[in-house]
Amino acid sequence: MSPTRVRRRARGGAGFLLGVAVAAQAIAVRPAHAQEPEDVRVEDLYRRIPLVGGDPFAALTEGRRSLSLSTHATGENNSLGLNDLGALLLLAERDSLRPTDALDALGLVPRGDGLTGYGTGEVRLRVGLPVSSRLTVGIGLQARGYGSFRIDDDAVALLRDGNATRSEFTLGRTRGDGLVTAEAGVHTVWRAAPPDDRSSPRLTLGAGVRYVEPLFYGRALSVLEDVDPILVSGDSVRAHITLSTARNSSVGAQGIGWLGDLMARLEWPSPGVAFEAMLQDLGRVSVDRLVLRSEEVDLATTRLDDVVDVVDSLSLTVRDTVTADVSPPALVGLTASVWSWAPVQFDGRLLVPVGGDFDRPPPIVELLATWRPLRRLPLRSGVRLGGRGGVGVRLGVGWEAARFYVRGSGVSTGGFAGEARGLAAELDLGLWF
Repeated sequence: MSPTRVRRRARGGAGFLLGVAVAAQAIAVRPAHAQEPEDVRVEDLYRRIPLVGGDPFAALTEGRRSLSLSTHATGENNSLGLNDLGALLLLAERDSLRPTDALDALGLVPRGDGLTGYGTGEVRLRVGLPVSSRLTVGIGLQARGYGSFRIDDDAVALLRDGNATRSEFTLGRTRGDGLVTAEAGVHTVWRAAPPDDRSSPRLTLGAGVRYVEPLFYGRALSVLEDVDPILVSGDSVRAHITLSTARNSSVGAQGIGWLGDLMARLEWPSPGVAFEAMLQDLGRVSVDRLVLRSEEVDLATTRLDDVVDVVDSLSLTVRDTVTADVSPPALVGLTASVWSWAPVQFDGRLLVPVGGDFDRPPPIVELLATWRPLRRLPLRSGVRLGGRGGVGVRLGVGWEAARFYVRGSGVSTGGFAGEARGLAAELDLGLWF
């Protein structure tokens, strides 16, 4: 063997040993998470935090096969805490609720706002299937319910204040609505870059449509008609009372509708910044076989309690059966996320309900922080501003692993425990496969 070849082999062997030594030193000085690339990928799976109250693109933006089940419930009003509502329900169960008790509760309603509230609930099952490295399709089934009510400030003032400050009243926008639906939908998510590409910005676009079958719809309108003012003098009340309802006579498939969702997300993985915009529930639902009932009577009395007695005694007469178009409020969501300061991620959100036939809540701002004392253990806390109940607090916990996740969160608005005017709860379960 020539001396030149021997020297080359010696240099090659020395280079190999030097490379091993450098790699060993790098492993020794790297932080723990850099030694575990699987953990880094696990964290990336959960950078996008779904919206509270149902997210049509949850578990689809990550580009993996998934099976997810999510459920949530929300209820909120602007005046009465849980203790107040509990006391009224207890009196009603014992048949001891008097008109004066309800009038006392109206004393808690802020002047100028009226009494308003809403509630939502949803259960969703979805399968996500990647078609390619950039495209994922989700197929889902879900059941949803919406409800809202508003007693206009003029009506509250009539019942709460009487004629202390005026003698003429109307009921304005006093009404209540409820809708229950069964839905099946297809949502697609397209990524401009493969999910494992961390070197360039990631643009993600989503679109979906849901077929909707209304199972039940009900609507109640003002019980005191606005055509003529309600006159309240020192010793009498005069009004034209009308009770009007529109609802399905039974529960079942009674119509058809389509609702659409859109989403755009731009993410920079290396600095850890993302921006997202979403439009949800765009469309209308046609409800068949709505039975219209109404009754009316002229009232002249010296006692305000007689108004309640007359309304309770009205027997509604069927007037017609019709088809009506109904739409829930569309939701505009804007989100900004930062996770440069690992292990903490910060999210800020603006949620704006738009349009719809229900009494929609005011815009909501949510500030959320996610801290991971363990990489798979997220602890979430945040502040919620706006909505019906006022300032609220959100708390959540979960376990987010490479093959599955489970997480839950709760929101309390307007106070804690019995003082809360609104509550929301959410539970998500999912499998990656």
